[in-house]
Amino acid sequence: MKKKIFFLTAKRGGYDAMKPLLKLIISKKKYELKIVITDQHLNKKFGETSKMVKKDFKNIISINSKQLSGANKDRNKSMSIIMNKLSYILDKQKPNLFLIYGDRCESLISAISCLNFAIPIAHFQGGDISGNIDEKFRHALTKLSDYHFVSNQLSLRRLIQMGESKKKIFLVGDNHIDSLKKVRPYKFKELQEKYNLFYEKRPIVFLMHPEKFSQQKNKENSFKVLNLLSKLGRDIICIYPCTDIGYEGIINSLNKFKNKKFFHIFPNIPYKDFISFIKLSLFMIGNSSSGIIESSYLKTKVINLGNRQKGRLHNNNVFHSDFNIGNISSIIKKLTKKTRPIKIKKNIYGNGDAYKKTYKIIDSIMRKKEIHIHKKFNLIKL
Repeated sequence: MKKKIFFLTAKRGGYDAMKPLLKLIISKKKYELKIVITDQHLNKKFGETSKMVKKDFKNIISINSKQLSGANKDRNKSMSIIMNKLSYILDKQKPNLFLIYGDRCESLISAISCLNFAIPIAHFQGGDISGNIDEKFRHALTKLSDYHFVSNQLSLRRLIQMGESKKKIFLVGDNHIDSLKKVRPYKFKELQEKYNLFYEKRPIVFLMHPEKFSQQKNKENSFKVLNLLSKLGRDIICIYPCTDIGYEGIINSLNKFKNKKFFHIFPNIPYKDFISFIKLSLFMIGNSSSGIIESSYLKTKVINLGNRQKGRLHNNNVFHSDFNIGNISSIIKKLTKKTRPIKIKKNIYGNGDAYKKTYKIIDSIMRKKEIHIHKKFNLIKL
């Protein structure tokens, strides 16, 4: 009987990043891979991206978290549903290794569930820092996990500072680059025809996730930015936020612009289209990690807003601002004057081969007769 590897995915970004690794695991035919989909993937409001996952893979297990809104209590209730249903699945299936990506609340819930069943956990993107509440989830996941696949040298050092064993930390690069390198982006004319773009000029991409304040504040900030973009005389490509607490405020703002001539608003768009828009855009604006990680490889200018990605390792294509419209306007003027492409100094998140490195390590882990999950805190000299 083949050993089992489970992977949980709740949102489009983490899924797209991990797809090359998942496909490689299946192609080797050594292990049984099962993919648990939940949260945003099963929410019709966000494009029901479960269809995309089911098209790519078999052996899918669905957990509908039934999140009714972006309110705190509804988010917590949906997490309890995930824990309850996942616990039943783990008890029946008994996977040998559980792969968890990123810093989401549902990822932390999954790790707690695995811990109670003594299931080893491999965590991806540990050690990164950001200005959002998800950073607490990320660091908690590090302490619950047994193996760590990190995206950069700084993150590796942080995990060592957190007392993790050097022998179980692997610097492989960021998985988003794996997927990006496999895409041949569309040309502008192709996107223009597919999405009925009005202008011959390069579009602007807007993607903003909730910050850790109220629905009203998220609504106000996103509306101010969208209103500013509406005056630039370009097509604005807008994509819905994730299901983090406060998402409804941003969607409410987007809905106010849905009938505006040059706005193109989507709950979700295919990965290739998304990457193509970033590559061809005049600039990207918002607070998505794609504006920090993928954008530098596409040599796209990015205006990163607020604190959600604060402190995250980034390249020289990223320009930071608060939500002050005067500050944002000043950056836009600078970016529109400088038409030359950004010269990227270094591939800080790897070269797109993280999935190959990761598979070799996972294979060596899975070949062990027993995977030990007991941990000790490794002190460092101060």
